[in-house]
Amino acid sequence: MKYNINDLKIIVNDKILDDIRKYYCLNTNYETGGILLGKFNKENRVVEITEVHELKTNFFSRILYKRSGRKAQKIINRRWHETNGVINYIGEWHTHPNMQAVPSSTDISSLKEITEKVKGVLPGTILIIAGKENQTNLILQKDNAIWIQSLLKEKEEGE
Repeated sequence: MKYNINDLKIIVNDKILDDIRKYYCLNTNYETGGILLGKFNKENRVVEITEVHELKTNFFSRILYKRSGRKAQKIINRRWHETNGVINYIGEWHTHPNMQAVPSSTDISSLKEITEKVKGVLPGTILIIAGKENQTNLILQKDNAIWIQSLLKEKEEGE
């Protein structure tokens, strides 16, 4: 699916949503998460999420997930080199087991922090949250503003 948010076109295919929902279903007692990798075309303002990586951590609970920056950077570097710089860091994802797929105050603080770090490289930071009742939302932090977009699979859109 293609989503136009602010001045960006964000592409999220069904496999990405399926992978995140799978991780949600496998971890219903605690939060899990990881990183989103993909492509960013600066000229056309298109972000395409192509990969989801789960990062196991010791810092998790029913309402908390904190990933390892070192583990994430290893994956980012490996994929960057394997694809000659085509695939890079795009954002984050995590689950909210048995809760709504809306960002918490902790999520918003993290988004602002990450957005500062990627300023000049990416137009903003993407966070995908999977929650109860099959909800999956994309959150975009850009220019001190936050946009929330409900994500649907291709076949769900026409239903």
